[in-house]
Amino acid sequence: MALTRNQVVVITGAAGGIGRSCVYAMRDYKLVVTDYSQEIVDKLVIELRGEGIDALGYAADITNRESVEGLKNLALRQGNFKAVIHTAGVSGATKDIKRLFDINLRATNIIIDTFHDISRKTVL
Repeated sequence: MALTRNQVVVITGAAGGIGRSCVYAMRDYKLVVTDYSQEIVDKLVIELRGEGIDALGYAADITNRESVEGLKNLALRQGNFKAVIHTAGVSGATKDIKRLFDINLRATNIIIDTFHDISRKTVL
Protein backbone atom coordinates (compact mmCIF):
# COMPACT_ATOMS: atom_id res chain seq x y z
CA MET A 1 0.00 0.00 0.00
CA ALA A 2 2.81 2.47 0.79
CA LEU A 3 4.06 2.21 -2.76
CA THR A 4 0.71 3.28 -4.23
CA ARG A 5 0.22 6.35 -2.00
CA ASN A 6 2.62 8.40 -4.14
CA GLN A 7 1.05 7.26 -7.40
CA VAL A 8 -1.78 9.24 -8.93
CA VAL A 9 -4.78 7.72 -10.69
CA VAL A 10 -7.27 9.93 -12.53
CA ILE A 11 -10.85 8.66 -12.79
CA THR A 12 -13.35 10.33 -15.12
CA GLY A 13 -17.04 9.91 -14.44
CA ALA A 14 -16.04 9.13 -10.85
CA ALA A 15 -19.35 10.09 -9.26
CA GLY A 16 -21.47 7.42 -10.90
CA GLY A 17 -21.78 3.72 -11.60
CA ILE A 18 -18.60 2.25 -13.01
CA GLY A 19 -16.56 5.32 -12.07
CA ARG A 20 -17.51 5.06 -8.41
CA SER A 21 -16.66 1.34 -8.42
CA CYS A 22 -13.25 2.19 -9.86
CA VAL A 23 -12.73 4.76 -7.10
CA TYR A 24 -13.15 2.07 -4.47
CA ALA A 25 -11.01 -0.40 -6.39
CA MET A 26 -8.20 2.19 -6.57
CA ARG A 27 -8.64 3.50 -3.03
CA ASP A 28 -4.97 2.86 -2.11
CA TYR A 29 -3.78 5.33 -4.75
CA LYS A 30 -3.86 9.10 -4.63
CA LEU A 31 -6.99 9.82 -6.68
CA VAL A 32 -7.94 12.74 -8.87
CA VAL A 33 -11.67 12.29 -9.43
CA THR A 34 -13.58 14.18 -12.05
CA ASP A 35 -17.11 14.62 -13.23
CA TYR A 36 -19.01 17.37 -15.06
CA SER A 37 -20.34 19.30 -12.04
CA GLN A 38 -18.29 21.04 -9.36
CA GLU A 39 -21.07 20.43 -6.85
CA ILE A 40 -21.07 16.70 -7.58
CA VAL A 41 -17.28 16.51 -7.46
CA ASP A 42 -17.10 18.43 -4.16
CA LYS A 43 -19.69 16.14 -2.58
CA LEU A 44 -17.82 13.05 -3.79
CA VAL A 45 -14.47 14.27 -2.45
CA ILE A 46 -15.97 15.00 0.99
CA GLU A 47 -17.47 11.51 1.05
CA LEU A 48 -14.24 9.83 -0.04
CA ARG A 49 -12.05 11.74 2.39
CA GLY A 50 -14.49 10.81 5.15
CA GLU A 51 -13.74 7.19 4.29
CA GLY A 52 -9.99 7.77 4.44
CA ILE A 53 -9.45 7.89 0.68
CA ASP A 54 -6.86 10.40 -0.56
CA ALA A 55 -8.93 12.17 -3.22
CA LEU A 56 -8.83 15.51 -4.96
CA GLY A 57 -11.63 16.67 -7.23
CA TYR A 58 -11.72 18.54 -10.51
CA ALA A 59 -14.87 19.41 -12.44
CA ALA A 60 -14.02 18.90 -16.09
CA ASP A 61 -15.77 19.28 -19.41
CA ILE A 62 -14.17 16.27 -21.04
CA THR A 63 -15.37 17.43 -24.45
CA ASN A 64 -13.07 20.46 -24.10
CA ARG A 65 -9.35 19.89 -24.70
CA GLU A 66 -8.29 22.78 -22.44
CA SER A 67 -10.38 21.44 -19.58
CA VAL A 68 -8.79 18.00 -19.95
CA GLU A 69 -5.32 19.61 -20.10
CA GLY A 70 -6.16 21.27 -16.78
CA LEU A 71 -7.10 17.87 -15.38
CA LYS A 72 -3.80 16.39 -16.56
CA ASN A 73 -1.79 19.28 -15.13
CA LEU A 74 -3.52 18.93 -11.76
CA ALA A 75 -2.77 15.20 -11.73
CA LEU A 76 0.91 15.83 -12.53
CA ARG A 77 1.20 18.26 -9.60
CA GLN A 78 -0.06 15.57 -7.20
CA GLY A 79 2.74 13.05 -7.65
CA ASN A 80 3.80 10.19 -9.87
CA PHE A 81 1.12 9.73 -12.54
CA LYS A 82 0.13 6.07 -12.81
CA ALA A 83 -3.04 5.87 -14.90
CA VAL A 84 -6.24 7.42 -16.17
CA ILE A 85 -9.40 5.38 -15.92
CA HIS A 86 -11.94 6.86 -18.30
CA THR A 87 -15.48 5.83 -17.35
CA ALA A 88 -17.42 8.99 -18.18
CA GLY A 89 -20.14 8.45 -20.74
CA VAL A 90 -23.81 8.69 -21.54
CA SER A 91 -26.29 5.93 -22.30
CA GLY A 92 -26.89 4.90 -25.88
CA ALA A 93 -30.58 5.29 -25.09
CA THR A 94 -30.24 9.07 -25.04
CA LYS A 95 -32.18 10.94 -27.70
CA ASP A 96 -29.41 13.54 -28.04
CA ILE A 97 -27.13 11.94 -30.63
CA LYS A 98 -24.73 14.91 -30.69
CA ARG A 99 -24.25 14.66 -26.91
CA LEU A 100 -23.75 10.90 -27.19
CA PHE A 101 -21.12 11.38 -29.90
CA ASP A 102 -19.38 14.27 -28.12
CA ILE A 103 -19.07 12.53 -24.75
CA ASN A 104 -18.64 8.88 -25.71
CA LEU A 105 -16.42 9.35 -28.76
CA ARG A 106 -14.93 12.83 -29.05
CA ALA A 107 -14.17 13.11 -25.33
CA THR A 108 -12.57 9.67 -25.29
CA ASN A 109 -10.27 10.79 -28.09
CA ILE A 110 -9.39 13.96 -26.16
CA ILE A 111 -8.63 11.96 -23.00
CA ILE A 112 -6.38 9.55 -24.91
CA ASP A 113 -4.56 12.35 -26.76
CA THR A 114 -4.04 14.36 -23.59
CA PHE A 115 -2.82 11.58 -21.31
CA HIS A 116 -0.93 9.49 -23.84
CA ASP A 117 2.35 11.41 -23.54
CA ILE A 118 2.55 10.90 -19.76
CA SER A 119 1.40 7.30 -19.70
CA ARG A 120 3.83 4.45 -19.25
CA LYS A 121 3.63 1.06 -20.82
CA THR A 122 2.81 -0.62 -17.53
CA VAL A 123 -0.39 -1.78 -15.92
CA LEU A 124 -1.80 -1.25 -12.45
